[in-house]
Amino acid sequence: MEGRQVSFELLENRRFALVNGINSHGDGNVDLCTPVLKAEGFQVVDVALPKRGHLQARWKSSTREDARIIFQVTRQNDAVIAHSYGCLRTLRAAERRRFSHIFLFRPALSRAYSLDKIAGSPVIYCFHSRGDLAVTVGGLLPFHVFGRAGTRGMHDPAVTNVQSFGRHNDDFRGSLFDVNMDFVLDAVNSDHPLTGHDRLRYTPA
Repeated sequence: MEGRQVSFELLENRRFALVNGINSHGDGNVDLCTPVLKAEGFQVVDVALPKRGHLQARWKSSTREDARIIFQVTRQNDAVIAHSYGCLRTLRAAERRRFSHIFLFRPALSRAYSLDKIAGSPVIYCFHSRGDLAVTVGGLLPFHVFGRAGTRGMHDPAVTNVQSFGRHNDDFRGSLFDVNMDFVLDAVNSDHPLTGHDRLRYTPA
């Protein structure tokens, strides 16, 4: 990540918001992005959301409340890094807030989730891993909003699916974290969306 050139316009007009999932305030996943993003000159908004469990996450009212909080603390053209249930929270907020980029890490939502109501045309990436047992188990819960997008990717053609590796929080660990942050930073500073195949050149040896 050394030597990256970030445009003045980007720094002036874009921030990152970080959105965590259930049973967490993000300290073991999205919060770890903060020092990396700040070192690159970005402003970072760590969205303070209620700590919810599986049962609370089941109710649409909980997701709507969380989406409202995200909407209130973000600005138009912010980029978002979200993890697990935080991805659903973010996509609900994106029905009102026009984001520039949305990075969904191991989203606990249906592969068939519809983006028809999303405001604007954000660039959306879905990082998924078949080794993610937490998303697999969550997708088996009956009558629940959770699904398997975090293990197999999303169906919507507006989403770029990015193959990842390992368990639920592994995108924020070790060399894989470094690789993912390189991808995120290059994506927001690119004139065109990166493709899933671009991820191959970031894969650690």
